[in-house]
Parts: sequence; C-alpha cells; structure tokens
Amino acid sequence: MPLPLKTILRFAEKVMDKDLEIRYKLPFSLFGIGRKTCVLREDIIDFCNMREVKTLTLVAYMAYLHSQDELSNYIFVDPSLISVGHNTQEVRARNLCSRLMASKPNQLVLAPFNPRAITIFRSQKNIQTSRKQPIWKTMKCPLQVGVVEYGYYVMRYMRDIITNGSIVVTDFIDTRTSYSQLKLDEVRMELADFLGGHM
Repeated sequence: MPLPLKTILRFAEKVMDKDLEIRYKLPFSLFGIGRKTCVLREDIIDFCNMREVKTLTLVAYMAYLHSQDELSNYIFVDPSLISVGHNTQEVRARNLCSRLMASKPNQLVLAPFNPRAITIFRSQKNIQTSRKQPIWKTMKCPLQVGVVEYGYYVMRYMRDIITNGSIVVTDFIDTRTSYSQLKLDEVRMELADFLGGHM
C-alpha cells in the first residue's frame, strides 16, 4: 500500500473515533451549491483497502479534481443529488436539470450515476411504466475486471477526461485494456492527499 494511503488509514483506524469524519467545504463553483460535507471514517478505511467507493468518497474526489484547475470546460453534478435513494424522482430530475441548465455551450457535464439502480428500484417496487424507453448511449471506458473497482474506474475516468483537456471523449480512451492497479492507486493517493489537507 502506498505511503499516503497507509498514513490516512492509520489515522482513521487509530485516531478517529467510530462516528468521526473528515469535514470540508464544497465551493459553490463545484456543484452550484456551496455546502459543508464529509467523508466518514468507514469510507476512508474502505477506499484505503480498495473496497467499494461510496457517494461521499466520490464527491470528495470530484472536489479534489475541481481544486486542481480552473475547469471551465467541465461542469460537475453532485451524485448524491441525482442518485436513487436520495429524494423523489422529481427532485432528482430537477437537480440534474438545474446543473444541465447551468452548463454553457461546449462544456462537458460530468455526472457519475449508476443507471442500474433504476432497474433495481423498479424491480423492487414492481413499477410498470407505459412511457417509451429512453435511448441510452454507452460511453467508452476501460474494461473493468472486478466487481468493486467501478468507483475507482469512475474517478480515474473523470481524471483522464479532464487531463485530456477535450470535451470529445469518445475516442481517446482505450476500451480494450483495464486500468492497472498503479493507475487506480494514483487516484487513491490523490484523494488521500486531499483529505489529509482537511484533517
């Protein structure tokens, strides 16, 4: 495990109480809402140990990306405001619409979202719909090899999009290969450094 991850993991396990968190402020320019947020102790332990990434961890990494550059070509959508399980469908749609309306021409909207959650929700609630099915366009991204890496892939993919500096993302990513553990560790270390600055 890389040193920045060992350091923050040791801090979370040895210093932080069970219900403690690392708090920080999200700038208005990130999601169009200025607010305080946090990453929970258990989330820190999970991302250090390469377990499933939770929404608060994803938000923290988006805050890190936003803090690195003036990202005038990109606009971020807070995944906690559009995810199933947070508010009603109408409120989630309004939240997404608000960010889309705030975008400018030639801006790429980065909205990490799990569309499979809609299918899971419908099956759990036995919801039938008479509406026409949406046409989904699948974005190209590197092939994921495991089941818990998707959050790390989302973070790395956003990083690659921003690093590339283009708003056309369909052709510059090699979809035949997977991200190496080294590439995923880069994202994890960036997040550890970002959170370390707020301890």
